[in-house]
Amino acid sequence: MSAAQEPTTQSLGALDSLPAALFPFYEHSRWGLMDPRGTVVVPAKYEEFGGFRNTDSELWQLPSVSVVGANLGHGGFSADRIAVRLEGRWGLLDRAGTLRVSPRWESVGGWNEGRIPVLVEGQWGAADGEGHLVVPARYEALSGFRQGIAVFRLGGKVGILDQEGKELFGARYESIAGGAEGFYSDRRAVAQIGEKLGYIDPQGNLAIPPLFEGARHFSEGLAGVTLDGKDGYIDTTGAFVIPPRFDMAAPFDRGMALVRQGDWRGFINRQGDFVIPPTYADAQNFLGTEYAIVSNSQEFPKRKLGCIDRSGRLLHPMQYRSLSVPDSGLSVAQLGEVWGLLDTSGTWTPIDCMELQTFSEGLASFAIGRMKAEGGSGLQLGYVDRRGEKVIPAHFTEAGRFEHGLAFAAAHDTLGYIDRTGAFVWKTIVPGYFDAFVR
Repeated sequence: MSAAQEPTTQSLGALDSLPAALFPFYEHSRWGLMDPRGTVVVPAKYEEFGGFRNTDSELWQLPSVSVVGANLGHGGFSADRIAVRLEGRWGLLDRAGTLRVSPRWESVGGWNEGRIPVLVEGQWGAADGEGHLVVPARYEALSGFRQGIAVFRLGGKVGILDQEGKELFGARYESIAGGAEGFYSDRRAVAQIGEKLGYIDPQGNLAIPPLFEGARHFSEGLAGVTLDGKDGYIDTTGAFVIPPRFDMAAPFDRGMALVRQGDWRGFINRQGDFVIPPTYADAQNFLGTEYAIVSNSQEFPKRKLGCIDRSGRLLHPMQYRSLSVPDSGLSVAQLGEVWGLLDTSGTWTPIDCMELQTFSEGLASFAIGRMKAEGGSGLQLGYVDRRGEKVIPAHFTEAGRFEHGLAFAAAHDTLGYIDRTGAFVWKTIVPGYFDAFVR
């Protein structure tokens, strides 16, 4: 590992406010953190940050140079606490870079809602942002906190406790499933009892008996369940509102849900009637957007993608090899062998490239060149803006997504973070990185 470009060192007292995120950098086999301008906030002295892969190459069965690149590509930390490891123990930094909890724990989970699961002498508990053990370390396992609660395991069963460590109910279920927003939706959580799934209330009482082979979280008052191999929807009392007659039933989103009948997918309303007929071989749920991607086949190369709106109107015909959901009116698409940008009016802007990624912070990476016949990558990457202009030339061998104004990038064995002009704000040379990771 060669010496890295030195990030600027500056007192945080000179900053108007805390940075939106802190980015990891690697120097002399240790990790530090810098702000989006390349200013060092935490000197490179830690073995690991929470969310990273361990850099022990034997543990991960990867060359250590590859792990360095993967960790730099992790992106920035924006939480108010960041877990750090030093001499094999874990502690906490705040986003100003101050060590708030000296390294003391054997392992940690994810920081969320002011709590972090911690391992103390082989048992799990939870600590606050100052290191106080607010949940005693007495559990076999402990999840991260969501909606003010966490799932614990004790004696092979699971229960739920609150942020102060009070057990809302004891360990009595085989498992309790967590969803995107938390464990409970519409005051119901999926729980496994024996071989079947049912639903419990926040006090741990069985609200819906364990009758189902499959059960999903409630959304808009309805949950998809599987009974005798077919999917339908129940309400919070467990009564079927839409009988089990589908082969797949996705969550409701603004009154519509994606379902599959046989080989075909369409969308139903809350009464179970099709509002978009099942005429698609594949489809995505709307997921809070106005649009969904659909396709005419699941078999390559016959598979072609299009886009519909919530009325079922075909916004873009099913003719694209690749197509993203419109983002602020703009999709990334591949038509035949040509990549380009497609707006919601159908205006097509071709871009001379071999591949094009979706946008982040107004920029999307593109690739030119081609894969080498003997193996390895001959691609060069740069960035286009939303007009389709190549605003950062293609001289990188890796080009990540922009986050808080920076993107991870590599030019063969040189890797680091670039700004929106394509200039490195921090970089280091890792001999052998390109051969080990990119090729």
